[in-house]
Amino acid sequence: MKRIVACLAMLTFLSAMTSCGVTETASDSSSTRPTSPSASTSATATENTKSDKTTVAAGTSANNDTDNSNSSENSAVTAGTENNGTPLTKTDFNLIAGKWYEENALDSRTLTIDADGSYELAYRGGGKQCGKIKIEIQDLDGTNSNTWYTFYNGDTKWESFRLKSREGGSPVLCSGFDDTSLVFVLNGENGGETAGNNALSADSFLGTWSVGRCYININSSGGNSYSVDVKWASSAAESRYWTYPCVYDESTGTLVCNGTGSSVNSVFTEDGTETTEQIFTNGSASFAIDNNGYLVWNDYTEPENNGMTLMRI
Repeated sequence: MKRIVACLAMLTFLSAMTSCGVTETASDSSSTRPTSPSASTSATATENTKSDKTTVAAGTSANNDTDNSNSSENSAVTAGTENNGTPLTKTDFNLIAGKWYEENALDSRTLTIDADGSYELAYRGGGKQCGKIKIEIQDLDGTNSNTWYTFYNGDTKWESFRLKSREGGSPVLCSGFDDTSLVFVLNGENGGETAGNNALSADSFLGTWSVGRCYININSSGGNSYSVDVKWASSAAESRYWTYPCVYDESTGTLVCNGTGSSVNSVFTEDGTETTEQIFTNGSASFAIDNNGYLVWNDYTEPENNGMTLMRI
């Protein structure tokens, strides 16, 4: 009986010892392993690190974009400075648009200028060069200035010209102020080519012609009479219109309007309302087809349009 009691006591003691060991082991384990909050903190730190790197990268990219933008602007400014000019819109070249012929030269060159600021210089012996025109303003005294049209063949400057009028209003392009200057005259004055082409009939004028934003429609009015309608759109909202009743002059091969032409300016407001302004009702002009098949508009009322050259469309 004593042995049984002793055995039971021993079993109870061992059970208590085993229970304490498990408790201590569990306590040791919890003190050495990371708990889930620690893991969460680590993940948050990792995400923050990625976020910081992304922000830095984005900031760097944005800075690069800014630098590129500034670099682009600087390049544009530098290019403009190197060329000493500013590209212009189409309507800025209407004063010099047309066909010009070199004066006082054995092999006279032909200079054709489009209203979009492009040009073609053709040589009589064959060959040509093309390019773009830029404008330069030469300040003289803070009040007066000279306007120079500078012709570029690619990035190479060919020549600069100023526009002036001779006695009688004949326009010329001059490269300088003395007798050594290059001079180009409009529409073959002084022997380049005649403006009219007598080999063509009056019906050769019929149809639509254009250059840049300028369009001319020519229709027969019956017999020897023709109507010439001109539209020049300076913008989407504003246009200028000319109407010339013409007769065909067989001796010169031209359509002629003597004092019966009219012109109006039309402007559309934002609400679609059109307002018109009468510019003149006594205009004179002539229209010719040159030897290259271009229509030449000679405006005697507004010389700034004189010599405009258009192509058939």
